[in-house]
Amino acid sequence: MMEVVNTGRNVMDMLNELLNDLNRDDLSLIERLPYVREYERYRDVITNILREFHIALVLVRLTFNDGSRKGYVFLIKGEGGELGKIPTSGTVEGYVVSIKGNDRKKLLYSSVAFNRLMTSPQGLWSSQTCIERLRREYHSFNYFVKLRRTTHYSMRRQAIKG
Repeated sequence: MMEVVNTGRNVMDMLNELLNDLNRDDLSLIERLPYVREYERYRDVITNILREFHIALVLVRLTFNDGSRKGYVFLIKGEGGELGKIPTSGTVEGYVVSIKGNDRKKLLYSSVAFNRLMTSPQGLWSSQTCIERLRREYHSFNYFVKLRRTTHYSMRRQAIKG
């Protein structure tokens, strides 16, 4: 049975947690949706989906050497503005599913609202700030995945040669 835990933190904290997990030495596999072809940039795919549908679901699943897994789920929902353009307002929701042996947890994070017209320290983010931060972080993530694949490939080639 899965335990559900309300973390009391927001989605931007969850994003920072993802970045910390990406830097772990025991990370063995990274999977993500939506799928990105080699010639596409992940942030562009997310932005285009958001622009076209005013909603985007981003999933990142990490597997570690001990067999534990974490799944990060981000749901970006636009509520204002016209289709074909980045939404002017909306929310970003998210949660993490953590699986280690028989221990299964769903960690809930509070959503973050965005509105292009206002920025407030009480949790409202401008659409530029919130969406651009997600895009930037996923751009870094995309680079990290390529770097990790290259390193893994080089290490496998050296093992085969040696």
